[in-house]
Amino acid sequence: MAEIAGGKLDAQLKIDARKENPAMRLELKIAGLQVGQYARRNASPPALEGPLAVQANLTGQGKSLHDFAASADGTMVATLRSGVIREW
Repeated sequence: MAEIAGGKLDAQLKIDARKENPAMRLELKIAGLQVGQYARRNASPPALEGPLAVQANLTGQGKSLHDFAASADGTMVATLRSGVIREW
């Protein structure tokens, strides 16, 4: 587990490289990531603010992360509880 932007990140990437086209599985959990702290173009309040939580379970295959992302299948859920979305 690692700390990132005020939150916690836990991830596992499993790769089965025994095949010509390796199979990959990604399990990712992020909790409490403070999205409002990222840099903005001006001094106005951030468009998005609050604690972000993400949970993803993805599978795919390929010889690169690009191939994995292009073939990825699974679920991803993101929540922003007690958050604020302002006009862009």
